[in-house]
This record gives sequence, structure tokens and C-alpha cells, in this order.
Amino acid sequence: MDNSKRKQVFVFLAILLIAVIGGILGYRLDGDVMWHFKTGEYIVTNRIIPHTDVFSWQQGLNWMCHEWLYDIVLFLFYSNFGETAVKGLLIIALLVPLFISYQHNKKYIKYPVLYLVYLTFIMAFWNNSYCARPGEFSIGILLIESILLLSDYKHRNILSFLLAILMVNIHGGSIAELLVLPLLLLISDIISDLALDKDVFKNIQTHVISFMCIFAGSLINPYGIRIYKYTIDNFMKSGYINSHIQEWMPTTFVVLMAVFVVGMLLCMGADEKFKKFDKKAIRTVIIICAFTCEGMTIKRMYFPASCVLMVFGYQYLEKYLDRLLSLTWNKYFKKPLIPKKLYKLITEIGIVFTGCLTLTCTVLYLGASDIHKSFIETVDAKYPEMKEISDYMKENKIDGKIYNMYGDGGTLILHDIKTFVDPRCDPFMEGFSDTTSLYDYCVASDAKKTTKYEAFKEMSEKYDFKYALTNKSYPTDREVIKGLKDDDCEVLVENDKYALIKIK
Repeated sequence: MDNSKRKQVFVFLAILLIAVIGGILGYRLDGDVMWHFKTGEYIVTNRIIPHTDVFSWQQGLNWMCHEWLYDIVLFLFYSNFGETAVKGLLIIALLVPLFISYQHNKKYIKYPVLYLVYLTFIMAFWNNSYCARPGEFSIGILLIESILLLSDYKHRNILSFLLAILMVNIHGGSIAELLVLPLLLLISDIISDLALDKDVFKNIQTHVISFMCIFAGSLINPYGIRIYKYTIDNFMKSGYINSHIQEWMPTTFVVLMAVFVVGMLLCMGADEKFKKFDKKAIRTVIIICAFTCEGMTIKRMYFPASCVLMVFGYQYLEKYLDRLLSLTWNKYFKKPLIPKKLYKLITEIGIVFTGCLTLTCTVLYLGASDIHKSFIETVDAKYPEMKEISDYMKENKIDGKIYNMYGDGGTLILHDIKTFVDPRCDPFMEGFSDTTSLYDYCVASDAKKTTKYEAFKEMSEKYDFKYALTNKSYPTDREVIKGLKDDDCEVLVENDKYALIKIK
């Protein structure tokens, strides 16, 4: 095996290790995955994609199940392979952007260790993957489409059309990420042509065709052009609601990451092709900057932004470091930093060590799970307090107008309990349904002029709650519990985390 092959094997094994360790450190049963699982079960069982709500006790709610294909895949994997699938799919979801990054950059990788440090550093700030959600799956499509549009591949528009179909049915709410790509390339070409005094209209047709192919593909979904209602309404009408949902809140400022991003931008600016307004270089930088700016605005876009930077940014860092070394080390020292024989030995040891460590971590991580333990059993083992409550509600046939906290909605859906609000969001927003329940929920949580319990009572009168399923982890619900108890409402069941109370 020559040095080039050794290097590739070492880097590939190290990428596998990074994905496995990322899965081990990041694994957590996210509430969204629970309702996705039940949606997949509903579609497979009934052989129909829902257009109206099926999980809330509220009547007449509309629901755009724009992640239906993901839901089916998730349900089939989780129901057939149990707890192992929950962990295994997360590793795969983390591996996809890492592998795409490697495939795109392998011809640039001169310093394998630097590349692996680069990947690890960016991945350390992801903080996004608790289970394999639609965003972790759709990011691969976004990255492939970006690479495709930056290339000169003659069939790229046909592939763009097919990728758009896949994207809109896996994660339809993020289809705008694909549509914006040809527009960014158009802007970058205009900048390049203006700088070089060329015809700015020459490439418009190319980008318009790309845009139309992606747009046409995006319309092949169960909802047609109405899929854009989800994106537009989320952008235009849900600002206040989104300020209460973690993934739509502003990104937390991290000094180390900010320094890294600024450093990467300086590396891009130092690139010779960028200085000469080379079209491909300008296009790449525009894509990186656009997604990075959006990623620094809201948490939802932080993951795509970091993945784009991971795929397209490394080549600039490598070029900059190579130039730096050529001006310092290579100028004053004739011999290489590491002799060839020692480099070969180090690489071979690295391959064996990394391969063994990857295999060990994977076996321990997946082997600790029980393939026979169903997804619901896995959730119940993790959240026994909710299992106690849901078992009581089923045994005593308690259903109907139950108040619940937004974050607990996914677990309730998993246990076939109808919700007031839940993380699907759009059925409970005025832009989609004739209700303001999610807005009312957020207003009650924010109450300042009155107590939170008085705000809850006002909401209770509007929706005629019969029961309150309260979560003691949240200040608002703790006030509600105290208020209901003070009003002599009957506590049906209570544990360390939840209280189910019958409202008078």
C-alpha cells in the first residue's frame, strides 16, 4: 500500500471514529422523533399521508406532514431494529456530511491530521444531533446539490430536479435551502463579471434553468405548491412563537467559534483565485458566507451552516497553511519535518489504532443496546415518570381536553394521548389552522402583568381544559400546580416530574 492509499485509509477510519464518538456523546431521545415515529406508523398503517391533524384533541386543525418520507423510514427502522436503530441511525446521519466533506476535499488534503482536527472542531460545536431527525438527513442533499451546482457536470439540472423531489418529501420545510443556491450563484457571477468588466447577463439563463429545475422538483410532493405556505408562514407569521422554540432562537455566541469563522474568512480572502475574481472561488465563498450568516442568526440554521463550512472551507485553510509553510519552514529547511520512513510507520500505526478504536467504540455503543427492545420501551426506560402518568391515563380512560406543556407533546403522542399543543407547531398556528393555541400558550408562559397561574386560568376558560398535565421542570407549570392545588383541584397522580390534576 503506497503512502497515498495509507493516508486515505487512515482519514476514512478516523472519520468513522469521529461519527461514532459524536453519536455516543450526542445521543439523547429527542421529543420530535417520538411524534415522527407515530406519524410513520400512521402512514404505514392507514396507507395515507395526513393533510389534517390526527394527534391533537382540538378540532378542525390543518397539518402539513412535509416530512412524511422520513417518518416512514424512521418508523420502519425503529420498529424492526429497536433500540439499536435509534443509535445506529444517528451515527449514519453524522457520518453523511463528514463523508461528503472527505470526498470533496481528499484531493486537497496534504495534512491529514489538520483535516481531522478541522472536522472535529466544527463537529464539537454542532450540538444538534440527539436523534436522527429530518435535518440530519436533508443536509446531505443540500451538500450534494451545492457541489453539483459548483461543478460543470452536464446533467446537473436533471440531478437537481431529482434531489429536489427527495428533499421536499424528506424535509419539505427546508426546501428553500435548495432554491436559494442558484440565486446565490447568480449573485456571485454578477459580482465576478462586474469586477472583470464582463457581460453580467451571460450566465443568467444557466442559473434560471437550475432554479426552475429545483422548483419543479419541489412541487412533486403530497401538497404541491402549498408546501411553500409552510416556509412563508413560518417566516412571516411566527416570529413571537419561534422566540419560544429552542431551535428557532438566536444562536448562542461562542468566542472560539467566532474566531474560527473569522480566521476562515481571512483564509478565503487570501486565496489567489478569490483575489482574481475566479467564478468558482467567488461562488464557493458566497455560499459559505450566506449559510454562515444565517447560522449565526438562528440555531435551526447552525447545523447546515457548519456543514457547508466543513465541506467547502477546508481547501482555503490548507492553501493558506501551505503558503505559510513555504514562506517559513520550506524556505529555511531543506529536509521534511517528518522523514518518509517515520511517516510511513506513524501512518500504519495510526491505521491500526484508529481501526481498533473505531470497532471497539461501535461494538460497545451499539452492543449495549437491545435490538429486541422497542422504541417505545426505550423511551419508557428513559422517562419512567411519563410512563407512570400515561399508564394511569390509559387505565382510567382519561382523554379529551388536557393541557400539556409544548415539549411533552411528542411523548404524549407516542403513548396515543391527544395533545393540546406539541412540537409539530404548525397545526396550532393561525397561519395554518383557525386557532391561536400555540400563541396563547406562549403568551401565558410570558405573563408579566398577571401571575402565570392567572394567565393559565384565562387560557383554560378559552379552551375548556378538563385536566392539566404539568411538568415540574418548568417554572410556569410549577406555578400552575401550586395555583390548582390552592384552588382545591384534585391531584390524580403525581411523581417527581409530573402532576396530573383534574380542573374544577
